[in-house]
Amino acid sequence: MKDPVNTALEPKTSDPIWETYQLKLPLRIGGVHICSPAFRASRPQGHFTTWVPKRLDALVVSPLPDAVDLAVVRSFPIEGPLPSFRRYGDLICYAAQQYTHYFTDLTVTNEEFLAALGPKSRATLKRKARKFFESWPAGSSFRVYKTPTEMQDFYDRALCLSQSTYQERLLKAGLPNTAAFVAKMLDLSSRNSVRAFLLEVDSQPIAYLYLPADDGILMYSHLGYEEAYSRWSPGSVLQLAALEYLIEEGVFKLLDFEEGEGQHKRLFATHSRRCSDLYLFPALSKAAVIICVHYLTQTLSRLAGSAARRLGLHRIIKRALRVSLVKAR
Repeated sequence: MKDPVNTALEPKTSDPIWETYQLKLPLRIGGVHICSPAFRASRPQGHFTTWVPKRLDALVVSPLPDAVDLAVVRSFPIEGPLPSFRRYGDLICYAAQQYTHYFTDLTVTNEEFLAALGPKSRATLKRKARKFFESWPAGSSFRVYKTPTEMQDFYDRALCLSQSTYQERLLKAGLPNTAAFVAKMLDLSSRNSVRAFLLEVDSQPIAYLYLPADDGILMYSHLGYEEAYSRWSPGSVLQLAALEYLIEEGVFKLLDFEEGEGQHKRLFATHSRRCSDLYLFPALSKAAVIICVHYLTQTLSRLAGSAARRLGLHRIIKRALRVSLVKAR
């Protein structure tokens, strides 16, 4: 785990305020999306880096209010492995995933940022960027979008690309094609609380990055790229250019890579903390049934992934899925 480079990122002492929202819990097997059942949920406001690490019983009230199906605490700091299920008063606590949560300090200089990545990551990123721009010395461009007018232009150009990427077709993780998403995007841009980026070749977008912000913290929300250009690492090239721009701009404090592991997160992060996503719910409830299904699909995915890695099949399967999506267009 990389050492912090700025003490401004240390936890504060205030307790979070809870809010009610609609939770959609994705059910996937091997990365393939099945469905996303909806719940009335309660969650703590604020960013996990501002919380004081504490015992769960000092954070969550049991029993739950009548208006919600379950309580959700994402990125709860942990010191060691947790059991998947355990009793918590009148509730069951489900540790859905336990992972390293990565984030990047944007309050440093670009030189300090690159130094914090370490020599191997730094060399890898510089090599990828050099390879990309040498391949299209005159026909490539990096574009930044901030204002409502600019964000609408970004959305119009990025949506078509997003719908053709494997991130959308396989993982259902592309830009949402909804009026609600556009309205939220434009509202954020009117408050200078979003940044978006495009990487283009011959005036055509080949990679996009969308980062909404809350209280000065950017969230790693949507990234996608054209599979035909994957050998030139357009996603990594775009992320490096975006981070260097954001650091130079000096508007935001952090880029949060959100829950879950990932090579690109380890590559770009300057900080990390061990965390778990916790779901708390009554034992006899709709939430309990869906949570059990979620646990089973997660377990099957892990077992299948482990078997594929032992047999050396995971890279072949991943490559075949991407190739099939490219041919299907």
